[in-house]
Amino acid sequence: MDAVRFGMEKLRMEANTNLLRSEEAESKVKMLEQVAAQLQNRLAVLGDELNEAKSNIHMAETEMKMADENRTPVKHSGTVQKILLLERELDQVKRNLKESTEKLVQADIRVAHLDITVARLVQETNIWEKKCEVMTTGPDQPGFKRTIDSSLLGHH
Repeated sequence: MDAVRFGMEKLRMEANTNLLRSEEAESKVKMLEQVAAQLQNRLAVLGDELNEAKSNIHMAETEMKMADENRTPVKHSGTVQKILLLERELDQVKRNLKESTEKLVQADIRVAHLDITVARLVQETNIWEKKCEVMTTGPDQPGFKRTIDSSLLGHH
């Protein structure tokens, strides 16, 4: 009888451990989903900045064409500097966009791995809960002895 109690206590402890692991994994998933949402927002902001930079370049190019047509060298010099500045900004925005995209992909991969881990832990918890339920129903229930024997021998 002590062996049965010991086996049941062992199963309860393992079920509790698996439940804690499951809860931790769920917490990590939620955190990573928040990080992914933040990265998605940052990606949208960077996309807007990229569109604005493209618009500024287009305006500068238009000004350059108009300056060439009007042959105003002073305006042309300022426009070239403006274009160079905008090109540098565009390069920076592109780098930021690439970094954010890479971070988002990594976060998505981590979330997928954690989803798999959570599913596995939930499945393990369900198995242990069923074993505990069978053990608590009593020795007169079918399958009780087989469950006890396999639990005590280390078989799952």
